[in-house]
Amino acid sequence: MPTCLLAAAAALTLLAPCLRGAQISAALPPPGPGEAAHSAIRATPRSAVMSFLRAAQSRKYRLAAQYLQISEHERERRGAELARELSEVMDQLFLGNLDLISNVPEGSLDDGLPPDKEVAGYFATDGKHPLVLVRVQDKSGAQVWLIASETLDRVPEMYAEVGYPEIERRLPAALVENQWLGVDLWRWLAAVVLIPISAAAGWLLLRLFVLLPIMVFTRLRRTDLKTSLWQEVRTPALVLATMLVHYLALLGFGIPLLYRQYYGRAVRISVAIAIAWLIWRWVNRGLKLAYQRMVQRGDMETGSILLLTQRITKALVIVVVFLISLSLLGFEMKGFLAGLGIGGIAVALAAQKTLENVFGGIWVLSDRAIRVGDFCVFGAQRGTVEDIGLRSTRVRTLDRTVVTIPNGQLANMIVENFTLRDKFWFNPALSLRYETTAEQLQAVLQGVRRLLEDHPKVEKETLRVRFQRLGNSSLEIEVHAYVLTSDFAEFTSIREELLVGIKEIVAASGTDFAFPSQTLYLAKDPKTEPRQ
Repeated sequence: MPTCLLAAAAALTLLAPCLRGAQISAALPPPGPGEAAHSAIRATPRSAVMSFLRAAQSRKYRLAAQYLQISEHERERRGAELARELSEVMDQLFLGNLDLISNVPEGSLDDGLPPDKEVAGYFATDGKHPLVLVRVQDKSGAQVWLIASETLDRVPEMYAEVGYPEIERRLPAALVENQWLGVDLWRWLAAVVLIPISAAAGWLLLRLFVLLPIMVFTRLRRTDLKTSLWQEVRTPALVLATMLVHYLALLGFGIPLLYRQYYGRAVRISVAIAIAWLIWRWVNRGLKLAYQRMVQRGDMETGSILLLTQRITKALVIVVVFLISLSLLGFEMKGFLAGLGIGGIAVALAAQKTLENVFGGIWVLSDRAIRVGDFCVFGAQRGTVEDIGLRSTRVRTLDRTVVTIPNGQLANMIVENFTLRDKFWFNPALSLRYETTAEQLQAVLQGVRRLLEDHPKVEKETLRVRFQRLGNSSLEIEVHAYVLTSDFAEFTSIREELLVGIKEIVAASGTDFAFPSQTLYLAKDPKTEPRQ
């Protein structure tokens, strides 16, 4: 089961941020002996809670007692014991997200509480007691946050409900008493042992809730969907299932709250990555199949759009997962997004022409006004379209030269596409001599009309042959007809046939075509007698 091994390796890899987080927690220096150091660490509600948890996780309970709102006498007498009990209660009963606790000295001012109080979370007890923090003034005169006495008064009662973990009573003392990075050795051992168990459980869940429905759907629809779809979703879905099962299993072992916070971040990030992985694979497979179909049909323009859509979708997935991961790690996203927006504007201004050509290419490809192989007129240029790219379009002119037109300009041009016409206009200019009689003119009109009506490729509904006007040097006949073909070579053959037939009709009627001519009259002026 190589996929199971891959999922187990991924789960072990995701433990790395937790190990790092625990290492950082244990390595952070505790509050110094001076009141200034105590005040700096307790300046915000989140820093006070996190510092208490770090000290308690390292079993420095006398140091952890510095974050409790009790008298100095009470702190010396039972402060360490109270800190240990509160730590155990928070590890097993605390509900909330430590990253959502206010990290400003004033706390949350819009929570409906007095300015000197803050609710950091709740305990999962019958009464759902809150974890209250209070802002007080220490001996140095600085404002600090402490865990309020009203919460500490309920700690013995809640600790009696929790008690000493039953599993620790049955384990060897070496695994319970010794720690690594501030966490009991038996909990580390449980986390590692649960990885292959979680992978196996995740595999069974996938086969039950994913593979089985796919098999049923495949059998009902009689399609070959099982192999392809299962291969696409198997690995990312297994990693996702493994992480979720592993996280839920660790919660049952009462892992420390601080470790649970770090590992919860890793799990949430892994869920985002696994979902993005699934989207990535589905988009990649779906657009790949669509691209192959477009290529088989010869529709290369749509294939280009699909490739561009695939790249843009993948880039968006990466950006979204990156932003979600930063948010889950506790980074302030407002400033980051503002900087990203300013940077995007700068890049857009610097690459204005390039972006104009790219969007012009997208418009040309999506609008399908022109396609590869079309003969078109682009302003003063005319020729056959050879390639439509994202930046420019290449045209082979009648002189066999290649003209490259930026797509930004092409999008604003008036383009005449000759390839898209459904029929050709047959409109020759017939000019007969003025010596033509009325009978001869009628014979020509009827003969040309009959010639066009009898031809199978001439549209009958729009056919028109009329004596139009008396020109300067000829009798002009209007011929208006459409040849029912979209092939230019076939049209030239039909046009030749029709013109030869018209020439024969004119000759048979006894008249001829007129040539531009002018009549010049010369006259001699009479002589005049000279004046006397």
